Amino acid sequence: RVIVLLSAWFAFSLGGGDSVRAAEQHDNGRTDANVTLTNAADVRSLLPEKAAQRLPVRLRGVATYVFDTHSCFVQDESAGIFVGNGAELPVLTPGDVVEVEGVSGPGEFAPIVHPSAARIVGRTDLPSPLRVAFEELVTGSQDSQWVEVAGLVRGIFNEPSTGCILEIASGGDKLTAFVPGSTESNST
Repeated sequence: RVIVLLSAWFAFSLGGGDSVRAAEQHDNGRTDANVTLTNAADVRSLLPEKAAQRLPVRLRGVATYVFDTHSCFVQDESAGIFVGNGAELPVLTPGDVVEVEGVSGPGEFAPIVHPSAARIVGRTDLPSPLRVAFEELVTGSQDSQWVEVAGLVRGIFNEPSTGCILEIASGGDKLTAFVPGSTESNST
């Protein structure tokens, strides 16, 4: 039985713990210290050395996954991005519209935003996920993105602190899906 998942954040280990960066990253030319980056795609397109220069960032987007009051994923009209390792965030839930100010950082998988300030400015529906193949997930190019993938659920685990965790077989390998806001499964 194949199950298509929506609204999940995926994690998996890429042997040896090495970070994998998207091959298509490039310096977008809008990266001098006087220019404020205003969308997630611009931040994500920075080379690690440029992102490490702590360029100013101001984003408005929807929280798609919340780890805690120190980190989350935010998706704007251009892309998703990890926001964390900076000032404490307000208590967020998926669907909160947030304005984030901070600086760029190289991150472990892709450039990130270190917040200096964040505030909730509204609520909205989560964005439509991008359907991707398992092979796209392992490249690292979909890091922080709101995606869906098809696969066979091999295990369901309930974690009170993180919600429902699914072990999924897809594309000849397996991955773990964290389904936010669900601590109980109605699967049999």
